[in-house]
Amino acid sequence: MTGINLSPDMLSEAEKITMNITGTYPLSLAMQRTSLFNDSSFEKAIFAFNGLMTQQKNRTLALKEINRILKPEGPFIHNTRP
Repeated sequence: MTGINLSPDMLSEAEKITMNITGTYPLSLAMQRTSLFNDSSFEKAIFAFNGLMTQQKNRTLALKEINRILKPEGPFIHNTRP
């Protein structure tokens, strides 16, 4: 599992949480809404939209990036919150 977020504060919180969980969980700050990951490099993806990405353009860019790094036919979960 890899955590990707636009917010350094959210990544800091994720680091605190994962310290108590067995395993390795790489975290990545994706300020440009594009990543260093190769095409089709993830088998599954979850997009938890919490309302902070208010501009439609930014949501569209994030979803396009997920599509790029998700393997074909890979499951995608999208969660929204008003």
